[in-house]
Amino acid sequence: QLYISTSTNPYFNLALEHQIFTRRDDNPRAAVFYINSPCVVIGRNQNPWVEVNVPLLHSPPLSPLPATPTGASGGEANTKIPVLRRCSGGGTVFHDLGNLNWSFIVPVPPPFTRDTHAEMVVQALLGLKCAGVRVNGRHDIIQAQIRRRTPLNGGERNQELLGEIQGQLEGEVEFKISGSAYKLTRTTALHHGTLLLSAALDEGKRWIRSTAREWIRGRGVGSVRSPVANLVGEVGSVGEVVERIGEMWGGGESVAWCFVDEEDSAKVQEVKEGMEELHREEWRWGQTPRFTFAVPVVNKVVKENATEPLPPGIHVVADRGVITEVEFNCSEGGR
Repeated sequence: QLYISTSTNPYFNLALEHQIFTRRDDNPRAAVFYINSPCVVIGRNQNPWVEVNVPLLHSPPLSPLPATPTGASGGEANTKIPVLRRCSGGGTVFHDLGNLNWSFIVPVPPPFTRDTHAEMVVQALLGLKCAGVRVNGRHDIIQAQIRRRTPLNGGERNQELLGEIQGQLEGEVEFKISGSAYKLTRTTALHHGTLLLSAALDEGKRWIRSTAREWIRGRGVGSVRSPVANLVGEVGSVGEVVERIGEMWGGGESVAWCFVDEEDSAKVQEVKEGMEELHREEWRWGQTPRFTFAVPVVNKVVKENATEPLPPGIHVVADRGVITEVEFNCSEGGR
């Protein structure tokens, strides 16, 4: 079965995907495609204060949001961007209307392999004349794209991530165009990813660049930063991409397409409960593993996951999103 959501509501789409993944079915094999309105989605075990630019949560986007695949406006200038926590692991991503979300749900056994469905997406893209696409060692889909030697802007982080480009003349540079995340149970495996087609990449960087990251030490799973780009190739529409991936999914056989409408499907009890859970503060923020936020009195950066003593300053300890301790550390190694 192949499901295509006609909604761009991220709460509905994530709840629908989870309902299909967890339903009791003799044959849970399914593919799900959806496009979300602008939002930030963090992994199940991540710290939003490390991953997200929290002060921007109640601010409007700087640039106009991209249009939908049908040409409709992507949203008003004062649109607020929500943060959602998904059920799978992996890193933080920014979704918008230029981003196609794909999801494959399969029974276990047979044994699940992490590259199988990413390779299938790659073969579909190659069939659409998107050259230079492959799966890397981290199970991400990357594409070699032509880039000219130009000064890099955007601060130290961009310099760090794209430093290997410096010194090159015109040539091929590999960019991530789709990440991967997984959720496995005893009987079912979920593999989903985000395919960048016409995403507002600069807008996304604003939202997933935490201003507090360097002052936090904790147990959460951190995102792996990679240079990203939109897919380059002869792709006429999002529908064309979905259709080609669907053909690969069906193995050349006929696949039943199901267009899912939010108005009716949101009334399904499991989907309704899933949407409510995604809105709950206890899930979005309270799922965060224990961490310490250090407000230093000296100009010293706290390296994430470092083991040396925290610098002098105020140290706030939070567990499950609730402050449990406040320490006033007056000297190196003292309190």
